[in-house]
Amino acid sequence: MIRLGPTGFNGISSNVAQVASHSKGALVDATAGNIPSGVPGLLGMQTYYAGPSGWGIISDIDDTIKITTTSDPIGILRETFVEEPRPVPGMPELYKAIDGILKTDTPWFYLSASPYNLYPFLRQFRDAYYPQGTLVLRDTSWKTIAGLLAALTMGTEEYKVERMKKMYGWLPKRKMIVIGDSTQSDPEAYGEIYRTFPGWIHLILIRKPTDTAAFGLSEKNEPARFEKAFKDIPKDAWHVFEDPNECVEIVRATVKRV
Repeated sequence: MIRLGPTGFNGISSNVAQVASHSKGALVDATAGNIPSGVPGLLGMQTYYAGPSGWGIISDIDDTIKITTTSDPIGILRETFVEEPRPVPGMPELYKAIDGILKTDTPWFYLSASPYNLYPFLRQFRDAYYPQGTLVLRDTSWKTIAGLLAALTMGTEEYKVERMKKMYGWLPKRKMIVIGDSTQSDPEAYGEIYRTFPGWIHLILIRKPTDTAAFGLSEKNEPARFEKAFKDIPKDAWHVFEDPNECVEIVRATVKRV
């Protein structure tokens, strides 16, 4: 049994605990204990045992694998509270293909600026469309609509850089593939981490939504932006795409090359 500590102001408990040993690649189920009958919520969890070496995936969520329209406040609210969560076309198939290429013992991390209030919503979405993996969300809890919008749109580059530095501390010998989109600051965050930890990230994939002009964000897709974000990074280590299908062979070639 593992006993968790008290939560902080936002209702989140952060703990480091020693767990039983299992072979790498094992997926172990656990359930919360001493819970009164009838209590709702997510009471079970899965722990993935990643070995120190091999491949790993870090993926953004909003507008990379899930339609969120983070450039439009009304779009955020509609896609979060009104519409059924929708995957970005072609991305479930791409992730399934990547999962097959990398095979066993590949940890997946889904890195989002969403606050932990949205964990049940995002976990259900992930389970429906994408490989199992750890949801890494903001250690905050929104109490107003303005708070939700701020969490999703403000300071995302700094937040993601900080979280990826923590992931590097967990698995510094892994070879990482990172996947994001151009609507916010994924290119800049991934570029910074690539340069900060040479040899850790082996491939950066950036989805370029084709409808960004509708939100006044066409400049985000300008080639000059990507050239600046990926300065000093080899051309074969980053790729900007519209059609997810074109990424399968790029991933395959990267794995074969490394």
